[in-house]
Amino acid sequence: MRIAIVTSEIGVNSGGLSYSCCTYAQLLSELGYDITIISSVYDKTKFTHNPKYKVIYNEVMLCEGGYKKELKEHLFFRGHLKNILSNCKNQHFEFIIAFGAGLNGLFASEISRLTGTKLIVLLRGSEINLSISDTTLYQYNYNCLKQAVAIVSLSNELQEVSKAIYFNRSKIYTVIPNWTECSETIRIPNLKKGNFLLGCGAKNLNEKKGVSNLITMLYYLNQKSDAVFYFEFAGNVDKDLLLNYKRYCQEIGIEDNIVFLGDLSREDFLKKLKTWDFYVQGSFCEGFSNSIGDCLKYGIPIIISNSGFIAETICNEVNEIVFNDFVPEKMSEKIIQLLQNKEIKKTYEKAFQAVSSLSNVDVVKKQWLMLFDRIRTARNEISLSINSIHSIVLHDISDSINSHLDTSIENFESVVNLIHQKGYMLCSANDYFRSEDKSKLIICTFDDAYEGVYKYAFPVLKTFGFTATVFVCTDYFGQHNDWNFKDTVKRRHLTISELEEIKQNGWEIGSHGKSHKSFLRLSESELVDEICTSKAILEKHFGIVESFAYPYGDYNDYTMKIVSKNYSFAFSLSKGGTMNKIDNHQIRRYFISELNKILEL
Repeated sequence: MRIAIVTSEIGVNSGGLSYSCCTYAQLLSELGYDITIISSVYDKTKFTHNPKYKVIYNEVMLCEGGYKKELKEHLFFRGHLKNILSNCKNQHFEFIIAFGAGLNGLFASEISRLTGTKLIVLLRGSEINLSISDTTLYQYNYNCLKQAVAIVSLSNELQEVSKAIYFNRSKIYTVIPNWTECSETIRIPNLKKGNFLLGCGAKNLNEKKGVSNLITMLYYLNQKSDAVFYFEFAGNVDKDLLLNYKRYCQEIGIEDNIVFLGDLSREDFLKKLKTWDFYVQGSFCEGFSNSIGDCLKYGIPIIISNSGFIAETICNEVNEIVFNDFVPEKMSEKIIQLLQNKEIKKTYEKAFQAVSSLSNVDVVKKQWLMLFDRIRTARNEISLSINSIHSIVLHDISDSINSHLDTSIENFESVVNLIHQKGYMLCSANDYFRSEDKSKLIICTFDDAYEGVYKYAFPVLKTFGFTATVFVCTDYFGQHNDWNFKDTVKRRHLTISELEEIKQNGWEIGSHGKSHKSFLRLSESELVDEICTSKAILEKHFGIVESFAYPYGDYNDYTMKIVSKNYSFAFSLSKGGTMNKIDNHQIRRYFISELNKILEL
């Protein structure tokens, strides 16, 4: 599966957006995705080369100047977009992911629109929070959010702001944080010592992090406490802003208590971080600060403003380390109260545990997998693309009947012909998974191996050069369906010789267990018998058997574990997902009526 991440920067030693994009790409790669990074900006220097991923940079050359200064930006947008479309014309992405909204999101939404690929927007922070008061940014976000099928926010605050810009009930809205590694050991300083070193850091440090407020807070801290407080700020600061900060520090008499460290490499920043007694951040609008994530990893105590995922997670349980507002004097009082807290260690342990429970790597991976599956399987909420259909399920083919088990030969021929006209192919699971290019392939499966499959479906598929997988219950070779009391139609299961014939014509023979009993009602020994004995019987007649279909589509984690030890692939019905490798033992299948509706759109 391929995913394209559209971003304005990526790299370990760049800004917060850049570093979090790098870790996100790594997470998707670990989930089995082939990642392509697409730059949305003119400047190549914001991209660190990473041999793990294909990176599509800007190749357009434009000069500054002219009667219309903003013309360069507009021309770059169109020229770079055309280059991207040309570069990706032979690639088939399952999703386009906009890593950040704003102009980056608008660029990603155009790629999505022009290629017909589903767009997922990841809202990171200020590009959404600040757009309510920025009309240009607002319009960028409106168009991006309108194009997206799913909007993923780092916090509930971001999600609510996005809904204020554009809201549609048919879209998926969810909050998924950055994954975080939380230390079990928290480095609480000696609270009786006479001085404390506070710190704050960001690649680009400015008023978004509330620097002036923190400077003022430091003034009140030293006025109200017997201890002496110092503050170190790490990160780039614009020259004019830095001059104003230093001038302000002199005006209130704390210039000796504050140091601006400038830009630090990631390695140097982490070394400096570990020297701070507390990490203090006063952001007016936050998503999920990477620096706070570093503090959690290395056990550095944090005191933060009430904005972003971390604050939302801990504010109700441990309000002692979250500023209630942005009033510097009250912020200083909050810190003084915290230093007087005799249970401070327990407070931080509780906070770290709360964050870890919601943002550890396993939880975050599961959230992404669930989101991808939700997008693929959504019926009423999101229109399915043909590229999202991996497998269809049928049972019997009859000369005239259409029912929950029967598909008439007329209907079957019509759908198969339509599939062919649209340029797609039906194939067996075995053919699908060994094919390098799966973009035009749809797995066709038949459960129970009834006579109608051999009599009607086999000749039709053979006409088009299509194949399929038939799932067999080994107790019923050549017998009638007397086991199914709910079926009023008398049906015969295929004989071994009939199965051998379709196998010789490229079809795959898979297992459906021995007796078509629900796996949710069997003991462990019965499960093993159904799963393993059926495989042994089939392999005796037909060679290697790699695919399995759960009877009635019933399975759970335990049954899936046993099946996965014996088969390469396993198919469900309405449950499961369609992600290659991740869902290989719970592959969701669609009914042919669903496929028919999509093809006729």
